[in-house]
Amino acid sequence: MRRIITFIMAIAVIATASAQVPFNGRAVKNKMVLTPQSEKNSKGFKHARFHKANPKALGNLITSQPEGEAKRYVRSGFAFTVSDATLYATEQTDKTTIVYDEDGSTVYIKDIVNGMSQDFGEAWAVGTLSADGTTITVDLEQTVGWSYQYEVGIRLAWGQTVINEEGTMVSFVRDETVTTATYVVDNEAGTITLQGTNGPTEFQNNIQDFVAQGLTCVYEDDGAWPGYLEWNTVLTEKEIIPAPEIITEQPAGELRNYLRSGGNIYQGWDNTYTTEQSGMADIVFAEDGETVYLRDVVYEVASDVWVKGTLSADGTKITVPLDQYLYWDENEERGMVIKWINSSVATFTDPSTGEVVPIINVGPDFDVTEATYTIDNEAGTITLDGTTGDINAEFPSNFAATGLGVVYNDNFSFCALDFGTTYNEFKLQPAVPADPILYEDSWFDSGEEDGYSCFDFKMLNEDVDGNFIDPAYMAYSIFTDDDVPFTFLADTYSNDLTEDMTDIPYSIYSSGYDFNDSRIYFYRTNAGDNPMFTQRIGIQVHYDVPALTKDGETTIVRNSSNIVYWDLPTAITEIDATPTTTGDNAYYNMMGQRFTGGNLPAGIYIHNGKKIVVK
Repeated sequence: MRRIITFIMAIAVIATASAQVPFNGRAVKNKMVLTPQSEKNSKGFKHARFHKANPKALGNLITSQPEGEAKRYVRSGFAFTVSDATLYATEQTDKTTIVYDEDGSTVYIKDIVNGMSQDFGEAWAVGTLSADGTTITVDLEQTVGWSYQYEVGIRLAWGQTVINEEGTMVSFVRDETVTTATYVVDNEAGTITLQGTNGPTEFQNNIQDFVAQGLTCVYEDDGAWPGYLEWNTVLTEKEIIPAPEIITEQPAGELRNYLRSGGNIYQGWDNTYTTEQSGMADIVFAEDGETVYLRDVVYEVASDVWVKGTLSADGTKITVPLDQYLYWDENEERGMVIKWINSSVATFTDPSTGEVVPIINVGPDFDVTEATYTIDNEAGTITLDGTTGDINAEFPSNFAATGLGVVYNDNFSFCALDFGTTYNEFKLQPAVPADPILYEDSWFDSGEEDGYSCFDFKMLNEDVDGNFIDPAYMAYSIFTDDDVPFTFLADTYSNDLTEDMTDIPYSIYSSGYDFNDSRIYFYRTNAGDNPMFTQRIGIQVHYDVPALTKDGETTIVRNSSNIVYWDLPTAITEIDATPTTTGDNAYYNMMGQRFTGGNLPAGIYIHNGKKIVVK
């Protein structure tokens, strides 16, 4: 059952161009209640989890750009959007793309409702261009998104918001008499205008900011409103900026692996930080003997992107032209480029407190057009030339450096800077991986028969002696009550797996949906090995390295860590639910936590020695 939570208005001023109201829950029929975005994305909801369905099941959901002539448009107008459990009334500022099919009548509009792609993914709506090219008609009821949270499609709709008599609640009313959305095309002005909408054109930060009518979307199963609606929409054509070349596939040639070292300065969300470089830095030497490609050229910025360089005739220098792109945002039409960067430190004395505050000045040196590396074939090292800095210097001097870095191309705002960079050639060889770390306080179980369990752990990229090992050759297995590896079924883990697996490769561990970073999820469909009813969880790391046999054949040498087991919090079979002599009549959930009754959360409980289910 999806919960229904009343949406109470609370007005707050955040800017002259926007208004906001906090709310949560999911809308059912006409009551505005939306599941917070933070339940899907925020670290604040540590264990929020919903099994992600496979959207490929929706054959009518268009997620790839169709063929045809693509034109870019800047959005203007107004909209409701959702972020961090808050409904916002704001101006439209994003861009969108319209593809015109060669048949002359079919058009495809990307992310047709402003903002909804943040929750429901990028998709295209289908429309019809009139014979005279002056109108575009879009049939409503078509699927334009997918809710991974509720495993249901998102459909276009038309409707309006209304306020109750007390002026405390906003509800959504769908207008099912409107079956199409119509846009007027002004080819001379280069604009496309949505017809039939109305709503506020400026925000007074009161409840009237949330009364509007226009194009919106609803959940396909129950018609609930997820909070997105737009009005006064005008799309203005703009020139498409071609996306720069970004090399994401490993180029052809000889791949050599290196361990990197040196210092790094990077811009976090709230401050500037320093760290030491570590891990791998790969280089491909092309067959022409001149071209080289460097992966992860600036530490942990677009680590799967390659930049192009030139190897000198004597094989002692690599020259990398600057201004190569590592990232490009098509919507924002901006990206990140490599630059030579200078960082210096100054001080500022706060006149009110007398405190001396360090100020970091960092920016690109536009006179430098290339970076060079020196190759020492005898030592097996490659060193970035001309850098300065000392990460171990006393603060704030450790932020003074010169080296290769990354900035945004439009305003040259700082992202990261490498200095003292040295690559040491890495020889792949068998090794016994270090034992993984289990975070025992991370265990979570939803307590529902069709729910999930999860826990956190860490795989160390080192062997038992503390030496680095290549994560590309690492994998892990999970165990429950015995020493038999747990099998992850492809049908259950369809977002990450195409076949049943007992060994999960590091690549999935680090970038998967159900195997993400350091967390693993179990679902109730794993009947028989259901972790909800197990006594312990174990994890073992494997390091599988190719090696040559005496016959010159290639074989895989596997070394494994110990199985690190952890006894789970009090399991159902360990709960003593017998009433005490004082007759406490308590309830116990699957974690052994005690409840005294009343409004119990949904889940399975032991009460007076019997299992009960609360829905």
